[in-house]
Amino acid sequence: LANDELFITYSILSKLKPKNILIIGNGYGISTVFTSLTLLNAKVVTIEKYRTKGIEITKKVLNGIKNKIFVRGSTPEDLEKIIKENFDNKLDLVIVDAVHTNEIKTKEFLIYQKYLSNNSVVFFHDIISCNLFKSYNFLKKKYKNYYFNILNKSSNGLGVCCKLKSYKKIEKFLKSFGTETT
Repeated sequence: LANDELFITYSILSKLKPKNILIIGNGYGISTVFTSLTLLNAKVVTIEKYRTKGIEITKKVLNGIKNKIFVRGSTPEDLEKIIKENFDNKLDLVIVDAVHTNEIKTKEFLIYQKYLSNNSVVFFHDIISCNLFKSYNFLKKKYKNYYFNILNKSSNGLGVCCKLKSYKKIEKFLKSFGTETT
C-alpha cells in the first residue's frame, strides 16, 4: 500500500480492530509490517510466492512480535488451505495485493468470502491503477449483501468491501474518501 493508503486504512483498522487478518501478497512487507504494528494483538497471516527476499525482510522487522505468520504459497490455489490451517473459519480483514488480474481477484474472493466475519472488511489494492474494474463490478453485482466502495481519493484506487456491521462503523469515513460508483 502507498503512504496515503496507509493513512486511510489506519483509520479503518483503528475503528474496526480486526483480529484475524489475511494478507494476500506480502511483497516487501509494507502492508504486513504496517498492519502488524497497528494491530499488535491481531493474528496476521501473509502469503507470498515469489518475493521470498521480501518475506525475510518482513520477518526481521517483525521479529519478536507474536501471531505473525509467513506462508510461501500461491493464490488462489493454496488460499483455502491456508485459511483453514491458520484461522478458525473467521477472517476479519483481507488485504488483496498479489496477482493483479480481474480473473484472479474474482477467484480469490469466491474462496475467502465464505470465511468473512460479520465485522469484516476487504481491501482490494490497485483497482484504478491496474484497471481491475471488471472483477470489482462483478463482485459488487453478485454480492448485494456487502457494501462496496472505491476510495478514489487514494493514489492507486483502493477498493473496499465490507459487511453491513462494519460499514455502519466506517460509513462516513468511506464516503469522504471514495464513491460507491465506478
